[in-house]
This record gives sequence, C-alpha cells and structure tokens, in this order.
Amino acid sequence: MKKLFLADLLIDGKGNSLKNAAVLISEDKIVNVGTEEEVKVRGNIETINTKILMPGLIDAHAHFLGTHSLDMSQWLIENDKVRSIRTVKEVQDMLLSGYTAVRDVGSAISLSLKKVINEDTIKGPRIYAAHRALSQTAGHGDVHSYPINTVRTEEGWIARLVDGVDEVRKATRENLRQGADLIKIFVTGGVMSEIDHPHQTQFTPEEVRAAVEEAKRYGVYVSAHAHGVGGIELALENGVNTIEHGMYLKEKPELLEIMKEKGTILIPTLIIIKLIAEKGEEMGYPDFAIEKAKEGYNTHIKSIKLAVSKDVNIAAGSDFLGPPLSPYGFGNAREIELLTHAGMSPMNAIVATTGMAGKAIGPRGKLVGTIEKGKYADFLILDKNPLENIALLQNREEIKAVVKGGEVVVDRRQ
Repeated sequence: MKKLFLADLLIDGKGNSLKNAAVLISEDKIVNVGTEEEVKVRGNIETINTKILMPGLIDAHAHFLGTHSLDMSQWLIENDKVRSIRTVKEVQDMLLSGYTAVRDVGSAISLSLKKVINEDTIKGPRIYAAHRALSQTAGHGDVHSYPINTVRTEEGWIARLVDGVDEVRKATRENLRQGADLIKIFVTGGVMSEIDHPHQTQFTPEEVRAAVEEAKRYGVYVSAHAHGVGGIELALENGVNTIEHGMYLKEKPELLEIMKEKGTILIPTLIIIKLIAEKGEEMGYPDFAIEKAKEGYNTHIKSIKLAVSKDVNIAAGSDFLGPPLSPYGFGNAREIELLTHAGMSPMNAIVATTGMAGKAIGPRGKLVGTIEKGKYADFLILDKNPLENIALLQNREEIKAVVKGGEVVVDRRQ
C-alpha cells in the first residue's frame, strides 16, 4: 500500500528544509522525496496533507529500567517482573511524545521490550539496545554498598562486572549473542555510583580494545560512559564510537579535535545532570549524587558549548531512567532545547535528535533518523514550526500525529 504525504514544509533530519514537499511511501519505507512537482504518482493513492513534516525523534541515550526509585541499590533488588511491566507504559509514553526510536545504553529489559514491540504486541518506538553494560569491579556499574556476589549474579541488573581482557571479551560476545545492537562500557566513574567519581578512569586500554574488537566483528558500535578526560582519551585511543556525557571535556579541548577528526559522536545528556542538581534533593536522590551533579553541571555546559563551537558531532540523549525525576515522554525533548542553550541552532538541535541520533546507533540504525529514500517512514506531523520555537517539541499536544513505518500510530489531528 502506497501513501503520499504532502507538507508545506519538510525538515529532513540532515539539516535541510524543503517547501511544498512530497514524501511517497510504500509499506513501511520511503520510496521518493522531493517537491510535489518532482514526486510523480500514478493512480488512486491515499494522500495526507500536513503543514510541517519532520523525522520522528530519537533519544540517543536512555535506560528502560522500570524503576520508581532514585537509589541504584533499589534497582538491583526490586522484582524484575514488576519493573518489566512498568516499562510497557514507558515505551507507550515515548511514542505518544513523538519518539519513534530509542537507543538504550544499558538495561536487562530492553531486548525483551524490543521483541514485543517488533511483533506488535505493544506499541512503542523502535528500540536499539546495548543489553547489559560492562563495568569493572568497583566501577560505575557496581553497587558499592552491596555484597559483590549479589551484584555479579543478578542477571536483571543494568551492568555486568568484568575484569581482565578475557572477561570483557566473553561478556561482549554474550551480549551480542543475546541480540545487542551496540555495546556499552563504563570508562569513568559517575554521578549515581557511590564510591567513584566522574573524573576517575576505569578499565585498561587492553580491556577497552577487547570490547571494541569483538563489537567490530559483528558490525556494531561501542558506546563509552565517559565524564573525565582520562576516560575519554582512553576510549578515543582504543576505537570507541560514541562518548556519553563528556562532562569535563573543557579540561582537555584537544580531545574535541580528535573526536572531530575521527567522527566520534558525543551524547551530552545535559538534562539529567541539570535535574539532579536542581531537584535531586526534593526528589530523594542520594546526597553523593546531588553533590557530584552540582559540582559538575556548569563545567558540563561549558564543555558542550566548546564542543558545539568546534563542530563536533553531537546527538541528543536524555539519560532518563523512568523514576519520578525523569518520567519517559514528559521531558526527554528538553535535551533538544538545552542544546540550543549550548550554542546549537534549532536546525542543528533537530539534527542531533534525528539524523545524528540515528548515526549514534551505528549500522543497526541506518534506516532511522532522516526523511530520505530507503529509510523507515517514521515522521512527526506538526502544525507549528519547531525551527521557530524548539520548545514545542516538549509538548505532546503540539505533535499532531506520529507515523511509524508508514502507519499513523498517534493521531491528534482534528
């Protein structure tokens, strides 16, 4: 079944716009894009008239955990079945808010979510999942106050504790066997982990290379959680494809030049650090997390402003987890606006959450993110222009329809 979408203005996700545009789709993919005069159709065809047509949004850094707690230790011990059921609503909320794809960079639930969405048992965005992230013992993916055997043996935990090249290699292979679309490693400490700090470097060069070598054989990207410059440098030197967070990049600006040269993609996740710093206390975040967020947020903003000024590839990701501070669908798009505060134009901020976010997924994401021939027909239909007011993407009522694979899955048109 073919459909023709006509738009007063088309935003393509690559930094271009086109007036009086036409997008022809067949089944779930785009077969032609151009002006109405250029896109020729024959016979009777369903035509959908729109004012603004743009790609569906992609959150390039998320975690479907199904938790309602702000304490990592509670994620470890809470019932897996309860958490899994909660994520059904989370993916539905994402789709209702205009997100047609999500890159999950650490969760034991997401591959199952992906399966039930793909078989159309539930409605949700396309999920591209890392499965469980890799962490060294005492690293960001460890729960430092719990017995080590509990963390090591809990298969529902967000991360796997691995030490040494052989363990990293085996864990990477096992994730790939499970169907992971990318591999995630923690190469620095973090905000939410108890005894480490975002400055601290984790894993050895040999361990990082082992993960990269195995991922490369399967044609998937490696994503590195990396705040401090030591960990960022470690990741870049050993072939990692994306840097998540980059909080302290301004301390070593030459790393940005390396990222630009290599084509490395930076996913800043500004919104979650901002929320923890500003609202963490009232929402019940642990004191150590609030302290680290407050200490690092201004530096984070300065680092991303510098990255924008140097034209580093940047994709938009929220790092939302689902608890009260960051409910899915109700604020993910704030990251897009924060990127404009860091110096991005509205058009480039849209590219960050569409075309560049698709690239951050790696080869498995080659069909999402842009409106061009051969891609999935994943669109948003709007009445107002986000290039004139980027904040409207935060209001789901402004998104008049969501199209996924050529099907109108959310319809608010009158």
